[in-house]
Amino acid sequence: MEMTAKDFLLYQVLGGGGGGGGGGGGSVSEDDDVLFIDYDGTILYSYSAEDFLALTEMPANPEHTGLVAQGWNWTLAEAQEYVEKYGMLDIGQYYLTQSGDTEIDIKLTEGRLSPVLGLGINRGEVQVDWGDGTPVTTVNASSSTSYTTITYSPHTYEAPGTYTIKLHIVYGSMSINGQSSHRSTLLTNGTPSATNATAAYEGAITAVRVGNAVASIGQYGLAYCRALRYVASPYSCQYQAHAFDECFEIRHVTIPEGSEDNNFSVGIRCHELKSISFPKTMGSFSNVCNYSESLRRVCFPEGITYVPANAFQNCTALRKVVIPNSVADIRSYAFCSCKSLAEVNIPSLVTALKSNVFAYCESLVEFSIPDTIRTIEGNAFNQCTGLRRVSIPDTITSMTGNSIFGSCVTLEEGILPDGLTAIGESMFGYCTAIRRIKLPSGITSIPSSFAVSCSELTSMDIPASVTSIGGNAFQSARSMGVLRFRPQTPPTLGSYVFSDLAPDCIIEVPAGSLSAYTSATNYPDPATYTYREFTE
Repeated sequence: MEMTAKDFLLYQVLGGGGGGGGGGGGSVSEDDDVLFIDYDGTILYSYSAEDFLALTEMPANPEHTGLVAQGWNWTLAEAQEYVEKYGMLDIGQYYLTQSGDTEIDIKLTEGRLSPVLGLGINRGEVQVDWGDGTPVTTVNASSSTSYTTITYSPHTYEAPGTYTIKLHIVYGSMSINGQSSHRSTLLTNGTPSATNATAAYEGAITAVRVGNAVASIGQYGLAYCRALRYVASPYSCQYQAHAFDECFEIRHVTIPEGSEDNNFSVGIRCHELKSISFPKTMGSFSNVCNYSESLRRVCFPEGITYVPANAFQNCTALRKVVIPNSVADIRSYAFCSCKSLAEVNIPSLVTALKSNVFAYCESLVEFSIPDTIRTIEGNAFNQCTGLRRVSIPDTITSMTGNSIFGSCVTLEEGILPDGLTAIGESMFGYCTAIRRIKLPSGITSIPSSFAVSCSELTSMDIPASVTSIGGNAFQSARSMGVLRFRPQTPPTLGSYVFSDLAPDCIIEVPAGSLSAYTSATNYPDPATYTYREFTE
């Protein structure tokens, strides 16, 4: 008899399974490269990439009472091809209920005993077993031609407790939908026309097991079901945008292939979501799953062309991401505030690091920008407080956004490529550990607050091409020992450009220009500071 998932895990705990997960070591680890994940987030099998590539067949499907496993959402050949390219993958399982009915587990509390079931039925009839021994209710929507038209069916329970509602589709098909309020209509306390009608019973739904003839979990279909622990669904049930928004307790989502409208997302603020198993191919996204506190890794499917804006913003536990080679655009805020993200691959088709894309990524220590990148936008690495070293290639032609490396308080140096002719304000503002900055040789203007409060900056060489320096550009550079100006004519200075320089800082200027510099506006006072000429 095939081992159940529960039996398998017990077997591992007791020390068995010499040929099981973990590359044959008999243990399961969430840190392995390839994970086989059940509908509730349980890791059933795990392998190193090397051991997975040596498999000749997929692990056994799990068994659960009342569910029929339909198979893993990747074939072995597909999965091995992906792992050979990218080194890791999360694989999920599809399920159908044994009865073919859709089952909804609910928990009712005192004072909340009269839920209203809302279903999107297309030319069909559904029988509802409320799970409390009362007669079955028949919901007929034979004249409905759209899943978005919700048919409501009220019911009153006699006592608080846990119940399982079973939905049997007699004919037609059905969708679990949301409404314009961006909340689920599956279980409410009235129709959406009533004030806060959808709110009262959202927390009552704890699990959903999808049966036959359910076309989709529609847009916002289970949104705000904050106690929902899991959804088990077949490969034929598609997921639409924001299907799981605000599902705080859900642990894992296996996305069926074909769930790919232009606004697809898993769900925002799924705080406990630890893993997502994408299908082999998928279309476009809006955001993916931002504001998760538990999501540790993501393996995007091949074929997608961009990582959407805000995709993983504030996913504070996210450590690893696979971005496939098909991606040409990583959009603004995609990984903003991913505080645990230590590394990320940038595909060769990507030519720009968009605004705030890695802002507040505190665990980035080193970052080598690929030479395929041409543009870096504002705040791209702002507040990356652990970033010590960044390699900026000569292929960069534009860094005009503000605060690109602002407040990177452990950054040691900033070497800007010579191809730049303009740079943004506060480029290295408040980088309190930076000791060296090299400016492009052809730059004409140093913007405001460029290196404000860079208190460890020891020297500065102003290129001959510079004609102006904005206000506060080098304010509070208290460790500056030598400030060298190469322009023959003193650049125009804004206010407080060099305020708070140490009085022993030496200011070097080209031979023959000493008088021009010592008399120029807003320059350090020659009565306090030593000016001297230099020759090349």
